Amino acid sequence: MALTPEQLRTEIDRLLEAGDESALKDFMLEHFSELPESAQSEMLLASFSDAVESRLADAKISELQDSALSAIDALEASEGGEKPRV
Repeated sequence: MALTPEQLRTEIDRLLEAGDESALKDFMLEHFSELPESAQSEMLLASFSDAVESRLADAKISELQDSALSAIDALEASEGGEKPRV
C-alpha cells in the first residue's frame, strides 16, 4: 500500500527519533519508489559512496598486510632465518 508523503515523513521521523537504523533502512528500501526523486538520488549516491569507501578500506587493509608480511620476511632473511615468502 502506497503511503502519502505526510505518512512517509511521519514514519521516517519516528524511526530517526527511535535511532533504529536497521528499521529505517528497511523502511526506506521498501518505500523507495514512493520517495521523491531527489531523495532517491541522494540515497543512491550515499549507497554508492559507502560501497566505494568500504572497498577502499578493504584494499588499504590488504595493502598494509602485504607490507607487514614483506617487512617480516625481510627481517627474517636479514637474521638468517627462513627464506622470504613469495
